[in-house]
Amino acid sequence: MLKIQMATYDDASLLSSMGYTSYRHHFAHLWKNPHELDTYPEQEYSLPAIARSLARTGTFWLIAFADAPVGFAKYSLRQSIEPEGHSGTLLHKIYLMPG
Repeated sequence: MLKIQMATYDDASLLSSMGYTSYRHHFAHLWKNPHELDTYPEQEYSLPAIARSLARTGTFWLIAFADAPVGFAKYSLRQSIEPEGHSGTLLHKIYLMPG
């Protein structure tokens, strides 16, 4: 059975590991420069980056489990979606683990 739970600071290491693994699996073939492939995940999935994101008001991470972690998502509430000031929920990331 799939279980989805809100991530906490205690999950930062797991989110970091899942981020590096899933990003490389799904997107490595799109990068021409190996250095850039190393740089982008570092900006997004290093422990300090995950911790900063978890500390942001209105930004949330979810982790999906099915015996083991199988995916994650990041979203933010009250994000501007129109110049007139309408706002909504922004889905930043949604990744599944390889395999």
